[in-house]
Amino acid sequence: MDRIFGKGVVGIIVGLVLLVALPALASAAPDVTITGITVSPSTTDVNEVSTVTATVQNIGDVTSTGTWVEFLITRGTSIIDRQNITGLALDPMEVQPVSIQWTPFATGTHTILVTAGVPADPNTANDATSTNVNVGAGGIVQIKNYFVTPTLVVDSNGCPTLSPLEISGFVQEDNVGTSDGVLIYVDNDLVDFVRASSAQDGLFESSVNDVCFEEPGTYNVTANVDRGSGTIATATDTVNVLFLDEDGSGTTPTQQNLVDVEALPRILRVGAGEFSEFLLSIENLGRTTDTYEIKVNAQSEIDPWIDLETNLVTVSPGQTKFVSLFVDVPRNTSDDSHPINVIVQGKSTDIDRLYLVVENAQSTSSTAGGVKPDYAVDVEIAPQGLSLEAEDSGQYVVTVENVGLKTDTYELNVLTSAKIASWFRLEKSKITLATGEKQQIKLFVDAPEDAPSKSYPVTIEADGVAIDLDRASLTTVRKVSGFDVEVGKASVSPQKVPSEPSRGVAVKGMVSFFDLTGESAGESVFVRLYVNGQQVESQSVFIPSGDSKQVSFTLDTENDPVSSEPGVYDVYLVGSVGQEVDRGASATLTLVQPGAAVITGITPVDLNTSANKDVSLTLTIKNTDLQDNTYVITADSIGGLAGRVDVSPGLMSVAKSETRTQELKLSIGNAPDDSYPVTIRIGTIGTTAEKTVTVNVKGGQIAEPVIPTGGNQTGGGGVPTGFISLTVGGIFAAIVGAMLLAFLYAQYYKTRKLEEIAKEPVEGAEEAMEEVLGKEEV
Repeated sequence: MDRIFGKGVVGIIVGLVLLVALPALASAAPDVTITGITVSPSTTDVNEVSTVTATVQNIGDVTSTGTWVEFLITRGTSIIDRQNITGLALDPMEVQPVSIQWTPFATGTHTILVTAGVPADPNTANDATSTNVNVGAGGIVQIKNYFVTPTLVVDSNGCPTLSPLEISGFVQEDNVGTSDGVLIYVDNDLVDFVRASSAQDGLFESSVNDVCFEEPGTYNVTANVDRGSGTIATATDTVNVLFLDEDGSGTTPTQQNLVDVEALPRILRVGAGEFSEFLLSIENLGRTTDTYEIKVNAQSEIDPWIDLETNLVTVSPGQTKFVSLFVDVPRNTSDDSHPINVIVQGKSTDIDRLYLVVENAQSTSSTAGGVKPDYAVDVEIAPQGLSLEAEDSGQYVVTVENVGLKTDTYELNVLTSAKIASWFRLEKSKITLATGEKQQIKLFVDAPEDAPSKSYPVTIEADGVAIDLDRASLTTVRKVSGFDVEVGKASVSPQKVPSEPSRGVAVKGMVSFFDLTGESAGESVFVRLYVNGQQVESQSVFIPSGDSKQVSFTLDTENDPVSSEPGVYDVYLVGSVGQEVDRGASATLTLVQPGAAVITGITPVDLNTSANKDVSLTLTIKNTDLQDNTYVITADSIGGLAGRVDVSPGLMSVAKSETRTQELKLSIGNAPDDSYPVTIRIGTIGTTAEKTVTVNVKGGQIAEPVIPTGGNQTGGGGVPTGFISLTVGGIFAAIVGAMLLAFLYAQYYKTRKLEEIAKEPVEGAEEAMEEVLGKEEV
């Protein structure tokens, strides 16, 4: 009893202790909070690396394991940066500083929100705190040694086809070169976007040859540097624009020896370690044949990357030749943009500037570890050149891709001359893209009725936290009276091609232009290629008044309306300037079915013969294919002659586009008397041709034995003797045949199967055999 009483007392004491201790144990938990945020340096500028440090403290009663800290940096409603640090552990009342690196890329007030957390934290009200940081523009940014071509001679349309408008300078911050982007304007029109090179003291260069001027005179050329909060540096100079022969001195170049060089694409984006090419088009706009030397000027570091297909080319008047400029980018290069000047020099000279943009390089130049930036965007516009007649409509396709690590929202803007800005309409003007996401937006263009014959630069801008631009051109052809356009007969080469495989067919034609009023030196003639009444391609070509040019197209037989279908197609050209339209004479394109042939003759077409006899006829075949072919010849009929007619020889070879005659033997089988249609067929894989002749069979049929189906054939209830003989003979033949097959099978088994068995001894076989032999001996 005492023992039981003692145990009860101990239980009561333990229970009381637990009753007091459990509430205290239940309230013990970690509680993390942010006690302060510091930014070093305290005043930061664009492109300056800053250190953000947050002080984290565990004011709870137990260790905080699995603690995380998030740094969120915003500017207005835009998220600029987000970084997370995880896996921290803090003892009760322990304080830990946590830091990140941050590089501002835009000016203005930024909010830094730091949040700390732990899964077991019951108090989340004290987890976050924030502070504001004002990002300045940095030091003094200047554009130095700014240069603009002082005098620019343009063609009669006001376009710098003779030589480009050259702009250059240095962007420096506190006398140190930067890599800022530079916007180039002619008056108020944006014409180019280039990036300065910090490795070359901030040098930037622009070569503009796709801007056209309304009239002679002086124009302002301005370069602006913008870091997101407005222009922080600017420089302006003037260019004096002279139209071709405008000053009347006769010293400006004449139209006898004009040349135009253009590159496709203007901006080539290539990854490190990749191979690609520019396609240079060299057009002789003069009136005499000229030989041009092609020169390429680039930075010394990329000279080894580029190689011309040829550096010498001869071009006839009105003709265009294409030369490849190959680019082989090393794998260990860094992301950068490289300008390349292409100079074509003959009796006249022209220059074009290209841009090689190296992307996705494994570089450590700007981002630690060579990782992609948080915000980056790539925008491309296609086609690079669009031609429209006045009152016509067309469209570009703008592709925007988020190539950064964070989601961004972009405003899409069309930057072009204020005079034509109303012609453009974007399908969407604002899009949000996650990292790696791409979207295509249509840009519609409506040329008004009074649109002049002129080319305009068109720049599309994607403006978010990151910014990018791409350029294209728009060429319009005005509608006016007093013009005459003449289009010659189209020439097709080759005129006859196989339907498979598809190929390109050259279509050419001469187009002439005349200004009956004498007011225009020349116009852009809009030339269309039609096939069977359907427009296939078009291009705009400038033709001086009273002159002619040969226009060339390449027709792909795989595309509509040909679509690789055999047949004859009507091909012609239509030229127009404004209301003046002329259609040239047609040419024909023939697509031939591979293996195609026709039977051009067969004699005689009416044959008289008897059964079981051969009869002769003559067959003539024309091979309409573009290659030699061998044709299979067959014959068949109906009725009593079905399956009882044959033809020899069964093959006939005919050279391409040739006709051949062959003597054939028609074998007539055991057919009853009648007139039968016999079809003679020739064919290769996928194509056949046939002709029908009449065969009159009379006599010669051999009676065939008839096996009765049952009944009394003798009148006395017996079996006919012939039937008995046939039946007995059949049975005897079956027995003999079965015995012969059995004998052959036994021989095969003996010579083959036993050999195979002998090759594979069975375990215990020899002992078993000895035992059997022993029993037999007994």
